[in-house]
Amino acid sequence: MHLTAQVTVATETPVDVMARLRAAAPAKLGDAAVVAITDLTGGTRDLPSADVLSYALAGARVVIRPSGTEPKIKAYFEVVEPVLLGRLSQARRAAAARLEPLREAVRALLAG
Repeated sequence: MHLTAQVTVATETPVDVMARLRAAAPAKLGDAAVVAITDLTGGTRDLPSADVLSYALAGARVVIRPSGTEPKIKAYFEVVEPVLLGRLSQARRAAAARLEPLREAVRALLAG
């Protein structure tokens, strides 16, 4: 079960927010430990250069980037929850329970 969401935070200085995130990478987002960070500045073997940070968590991912047209920072969330014994609604509830605290933690992180 993959549950996705988005958060947008208004800021007059999106470049400063991204610089702050690069200078002081969070070890946790909410209750979830950050297990890997991918900074697309300079690109990767598979992706072109972009002002994007991607945080891998156990069973989740958060991607943060500034808006290209407005003074905003956008965060995209994906939470993955296994579906056990065909219990999709139970997996969906579990994913939602993990997603909401993650969204609030990232919203607070972006607001500074």
